[in-house]
Amino acid sequence: MGMRGRCSPMFGSAAALLALAACSPPRGPSPAPVAAADGAGSFEGDAAQRPVVRSWPVMGAVLQVSAWDADTARALAAMEAARAAAFRTDSAFSPEIAAWNAAGRDTAALSAATIQLRDFYRSVTEASGRALEADLGGMAKGLALDRALTALRTGGVRSGVADLGGTFTVFGEAPMGPRWSMALENPFHPGEVFAALQLDSGAVATWSDDADPRISRPGRTVASVSVISGGAFISATLSRAFFALGPEAGCRLAARFPGVDAVWVRAPGAAEREELERDADDGVDPDLVVITDALADRLELLSEEPTDERPTRCSALVRRR
Repeated sequence: MGMRGRCSPMFGSAAALLALAACSPPRGPSPAPVAAADGAGSFEGDAAQRPVVRSWPVMGAVLQVSAWDADTARALAAMEAARAAAFRTDSAFSPEIAAWNAAGRDTAALSAATIQLRDFYRSVTEASGRALEADLGGMAKGLALDRALTALRTGGVRSGVADLGGTFTVFGEAPMGPRWSMALENPFHPGEVFAALQLDSGAVATWSDDADPRISRPGRTVASVSVISGGAFISATLSRAFFALGPEAGCRLAARFPGVDAVWVRAPGAAEREELERDADDGVDPDLVVITDALADRLELLSEEPTDERPTRCSALVRRR
């Protein structure tokens, strides 16, 4: 999906997801650990708090899986099934992606093997009312991640985190708290965290300003967008679309897909950008952040100097227009 490898839910390893403090957070209030929200979970014993972690190269990226289960043998067997599921997806779609790219991204070149990807993106394009270019590789990675997670659950793993190419997905009970805490990277300071997002389960995919020069041209109004949904395929697909559309049109499109939420960071003006580039401790100005309404109580902005200002909700943004 053209996302950079960074230490956060959208960038870097799944192991790093477990401790946001390791992701070079702002030097102010530290984000809570991903698996430690505000209470202890029901896992028994310290061993259950430590995940079994495995990683494999696949689809030009790295699939990393962390599984929490008291039965290590069962967890390892399920993780191997997850690896196999991702590799089967790679085998099925890699030739189609190559053919699609060789044909100048002509959707007519897609075979029946890519119908699910093509048809969903067509529905996104029709719902947005605009021609949007698909990122078939990112969509295929999202599908592979969903299939890997299905294998983990089928194998009996109680709780897990998986990352493929910068898209993260979580399921089950957070080992040390009622919710998983996902770090969102500051688009103006790579490697820094600007927000913590609380999730029960689901997937997060981010598209940033420098992910694709074809859509990150001068005058672009968005620095990054993170899309949250029930599955990696949907999040990966919509992240590029929401970036291209921008917050206002993106808010309207999100409303047409139940269970889909998003966090946009708008691109600042030249003077504001200069200030942002100077000091990461200030985080991201809430005025630059737009969120779908359902995230209002689940997103915490992080900065050295806390503020009562809140991001703009989609309902307020669309109402003003």
